[in-house]
Amino acid sequence: YFILFAASFLGTSLSPVFIAVLQGLKQVRSVVVFRIIISLTDIVFVLLFVGLFDLLGFFASIAATSVVTIVIIWRQFKKIVGTLVLPKFSEDLTKYLLSFGLSGIFLGVLYLGGQYFLRILIMKNLDVSALGLFQAAIGIVGYLGIINRGILFSYFPDISESMSGSNR
Repeated sequence: YFILFAASFLGTSLSPVFIAVLQGLKQVRSVVVFRIIISLTDIVFVLLFVGLFDLLGFFASIAATSVVTIVIIWRQFKKIVGTLVLPKFSEDLTKYLLSFGLSGIFLGVLYLGGQYFLRILIMKNLDVSALGLFQAAIGIVGYLGIINRGILFSYFPDISESMSGSNR
């Protein structure tokens, strides 16, 4: 199980990066289509592989979905962006972006730690059904985050457009 899960790590890590770049380029239609395709592919693979291989099928479906996702997104990414240019880490802008990214990683780890701590507290003081209700509430709040994602989808590219070339 661990080998399949580890093999899918690259795909599950890279697909949000490619989707974020497409969002930054305001490729709204492509991003929406990819999210629909990824969701449908995930559902089909889970039903197919779990039906065939039981628990092993769940991990196989994660690996298969991540491979298909990366192939689909990479092809569209190459059409829109062209060749991938690696940043020069000696530039000041790259250093600022890396510090911004590291703070985002820190906040993400802090958030996940807080979620884990909340789950432990709920399990110690309540029961499994309360934990299920908590998880459902987190899911609903996550769906409400679509509004925030929609706002950010346009916000950062618009700010970048209004900046002069040297500041961008």
